[in-house]
Amino acid sequence: MMMPRPDALKRRYRGAVCAALFMAAVLIPACGVDRIVRRQDASLANVDPRAGYLKVHMRDGDMYLLSRWSVRDSCLVGYGERRGPDRELIPMPPEPYRLPFADIALFETNGRHRSPGAAVMLGVGVGSIALTIVIYAVLASTFSGFDTH
Repeated sequence: MMMPRPDALKRRYRGAVCAALFMAAVLIPACGVDRIVRRQDASLANVDPRAGYLKVHMRDGDMYLLSRWSVRDSCLVGYGERRGPDRELIPMPPEPYRLPFADIALFETNGRHRSPGAAVMLGVGVGSIALTIVIYAVLASTFSGFDTH
């Protein structure tokens, strides 16, 4: 039996491995599942100030969704929308809302975070395909000289 030269083996599966690695390099950064992370707290100190929106749940059942807000004179002051206990939209006054902290029951923020699980699964899948191609190329080149008749 004549073994193929190592450089012939390299040429045979180099393209397949390069293609698999290219697919991994292109697809892995694009993969990822966004998870919604909800944070609820009765204290404004534990709320992420970088969150795009702040939901403020009031003791009377109303809910405010604020996009711009600040703290002034033991009140939360901000612009956004107000919804009643039935969650119907209540028209906004021209001035910002002033919400006393004593009337607030709960603060809530929602944020998106990337979950790396899909990227890991894609990397394992592409790696498996690349390894399968390499093993096939090695076996095909090793046994190509045998007569099967």
